[in-house]
Amino acid sequence: MTSANDQPEREPHPRTPHGPAAPATRGIVLVSALALGAVGLALRGAAAVHNSLWLDEFHTLFHARSADLAALVESCADDNHPPLSFALVHVSRAAFGEGSLALRTPSLLAGVLALALVLILGARLLGSASGSVAENRGALWALAFAAVAPQAVMASSEARMYGLLGACLLALALAVERAERTGRLPLWAAPVLSCALLTHYFAWHHLAVAALVVVSVPTVRRRATGVLANPRSIAVVAGGLLLAAPWYAFGFVRQLEHGLWPGRGAAGLRAFVDSFGGLSVRRLDLAPPWLALWATLAAGGLLLLAVLGWRRVRAVRPVTAALLLAQVFVLPVWAAVASHLFARSGFDPKYLSASGLALVVLAGIGLASLPRPSWRAVLGLLVAVPLALQSFLVASDPGAEDYRGATARAVELCVPGVPFAPIEWQPALFPHAQGFRYEVERLEIERGFEPEFEWLEHDAYYGLAEALDARPADAPPLVGLVVAVRGLPESHPLWSRLAARFGPSTVERFGGLRLVRYGVAAR
Repeated sequence: MTSANDQPEREPHPRTPHGPAAPATRGIVLVSALALGAVGLALRGAAAVHNSLWLDEFHTLFHARSADLAALVESCADDNHPPLSFALVHVSRAAFGEGSLALRTPSLLAGVLALALVLILGARLLGSASGSVAENRGALWALAFAAVAPQAVMASSEARMYGLLGACLLALALAVERAERTGRLPLWAAPVLSCALLTHYFAWHHLAVAALVVVSVPTVRRRATGVLANPRSIAVVAGGLLLAAPWYAFGFVRQLEHGLWPGRGAAGLRAFVDSFGGLSVRRLDLAPPWLALWATLAAGGLLLLAVLGWRRVRAVRPVTAALLLAQVFVLPVWAAVASHLFARSGFDPKYLSASGLALVVLAGIGLASLPRPSWRAVLGLLVAVPLALQSFLVASDPGAEDYRGATARAVELCVPGVPFAPIEWQPALFPHAQGFRYEVERLEIERGFEPEFEWLEHDAYYGLAEALDARPADAPPLVGLVVAVRGLPESHPLWSRLAARFGPSTVERFGGLRLVRYGVAAR
């Protein structure tokens, strides 16, 4: 038997203090939401167009270039990720080509969906679906934070899986909230759950943390038993697991057998601490010191507001509130511990981007719970403005790894007798120099002619000295060399060998890439 407190609530009738919401107030909320959504879309679209693709996105392109979906699934079995996000990019590439915006379109769409889900979930957690400004200001603040948070902007503007995972987990949170109102999970939660599990393995961390909270917190356990432990809800969860099962029976088992290392290793103390700020803020290296400090304080403010939001919502939606709070504060701890216990479980702030969406939902509600409108306005702006400025810097920057700029510069420098040698520190699974070759192809399309320069082919294991000796006899006399580098440490013996052969070098930086030139004057 369940107590009266465990029964699902009836759908509240949306009201303002003077009765049902008036059309005028509904219009204000709609216009505000559309304006905030437009800001979020503009930042994401600008980043998708302006930022260069980086190495992990070229890994996505490698899978997306598979002949068909069956070949793509086979290709993903040799990687470390499930196939869904790559399949969506495969479809987008077939429809729109290989431009950066085309490859990033699935993430952009997922980001727009996430913004809508933030607004809806925020309103539902406040017990309101009305157009009342007073009742929905928490949801609007949540949308504002989601629109401008650099972490959310980056996740929604890269050809990777993090934006899609965030949208899936927000939808699952909305499904749990609906279960608290109606007593059972909606049927659509099953395919959403399978999509999350087929997008990134971090979805399992989210599920594990959710189960931990439900089991260990008595008030949550009592409520969850009443609304989730029923045949309909159990069938929905089982259906989602079954939909994802074929991949896990085939691809995941294959992945466990190979030795491909994860993108990041175990969490260090600094990475763990930084991950909490990284739920909302990224690329502080782009900001002047005053903005970096302001954005860091804003990230801390969001964490405090999230606690206030949880305190406001827990009496009405205890399960959903607890699960959202756990995504923010428990999941980073869980993931950090898992990265030490399991060698194949890496830790990276971008893996936690879905938790950043839970953060802004609770933070918006927390801000709306402050008693004075002036406090809400001032604190909201103090948090939102530095996030927006930081996102503007992210959107206008060439990228953390500016393959586009480095390749264009290499084409400019590589006159006859000066070959171009890309070096990438990456798994052997992926084609060596794929990113640079992609950018050369884009230059050909933009300029209408093929750049004339010499690729120095080598085995991707830094055998440049041998490759230089093996140049064709009819090649122009060797007078210099341009090396594009990603990840090779400066202490590697290759650099001393090249210095002995060519003399001093000059280095230009393109984000995380270095362009090292020998015997070539600046042009």
